Amino acid sequence: MNASLYCFSGTGNSLAVAKTIHAALSDAALTRITSALVEQRPKIQAEIVGIVFPVYAWGPPGIVERFLQQAEITQPQYLFLVATHGGGPENALAYAANLLRRKQLRVDAVFDIQMPNNYITGSNPSSEEDARMLIQRQTSALEAITLKIQERRTIPVSSTPSLSGKIKSRVIHPLFTANAFRQGKKFAVSDACTHCGICAKVCPVENIRLNQQQTPEWGTRCEWCLACINWCPARAIESGSATAGRNRYHHPDVKLHEIIAN
Repeated sequence: MNASLYCFSGTGNSLAVAKTIHAALSDAALTRITSALVEQRPKIQAEIVGIVFPVYAWGPPGIVERFLQQAEITQPQYLFLVATHGGGPENALAYAANLLRRKQLRVDAVFDIQMPNNYITGSNPSSEEDARMLIQRQTSALEAITLKIQERRTIPVSSTPSLSGKIKSRVIHPLFTANAFRQGKKFAVSDACTHCGICAKVCPVENIRLNQQQTPEWGTRCEWCLACINWCPARAIESGSATAGRNRYHHPDVKLHEIIAN
């Protein structure tokens, strides 16, 4: 058996889930979804193919949409999707599955799992204590998902999404995705910046560059993954006044070197 897992992750929630699944599958490769990978239009051939992604505004991140559209995937024996979220996937899995169906690909199973809140621009992220408690509570749920994947269980996507789910995924999500690239311009750096460059290193789309003073500047390719603000060790990055005084979050079991975009 060989398996190919693909994962997009900003703060580590989806990567932590993907790592657990990866460890349970023999002869498996785990690849991060970055802009560089999408531009390569990768050819994917494996017995098992899995894609793990976070839910952004009730749908998959824009970069994941582009990956699903551009990757050349040969129908595997088992194709699955896993969505991580802070409160519910709504129609995100059906949205992603539909992108694959348009390419004549059969999605065999879809799963979702709640993870700690990391959406710092919308609300205060989980504290370290609360995050660890939720991760611990979700251990059995993640083990159940992993077992079903090992057994190649068929878990169809819901064919009857709620009306609110349809509105969120078909109206709000496309608007969010279309405007995400502009959001990077909202970031600003305080005098606390140590010029370490970590923000640029964790950006999965190479949207951050360091100027001559080694101070970060944001371009117009932002995915709004919030990796930069959450991984900054000096807490020197803010998004307007909305993030001032709020917690920073990244998954406690994911290390910086694992999240740095290749």
